[in-house]
Amino acid sequence: MSRGIFSLRIMDTQVEIARHVAPEDIAVGDYVTVAHVTYEFVGDCSSVPEQTVTPKRVTFMSPCAGRPLRVMSICLPYLFVREPEGGHDMLDLRRHRIMKLSKTYGKKVFKRLKPPKEDNSTL
Repeated sequence: MSRGIFSLRIMDTQVEIARHVAPEDIAVGDYVTVAHVTYEFVGDCSSVPEQTVTPKRVTFMSPCAGRPLRVMSICLPYLFVREPEGGHDMLDLRRHRIMKLSKTYGKKVFKRLKPPKEDNSTL
């Protein structure tokens, strides 16, 4: 069982549970998913003195929650991750709340979401 993952048995089936982790508990090679994204907005401040303008934070559940990303490099608060389709992305952990996934789940889903290899033998 990997660090940060809980496991339990339900009706003779092993179930692993992802959980939120602190940035310092993430390691290269881990599978993570973006659970929540926080945005900051500043309203119309044209009629308000500059000192009273404060940004508003809004947190949304990520539409990609559960989609595995593989951690390639870490320089906190930033993560460099690989996507299943082969692309890469940067996550700012001040904006993205992540969950650590089990290696079993991460590998299986990562493999299934990979695009099929092109068959060039018929050309």
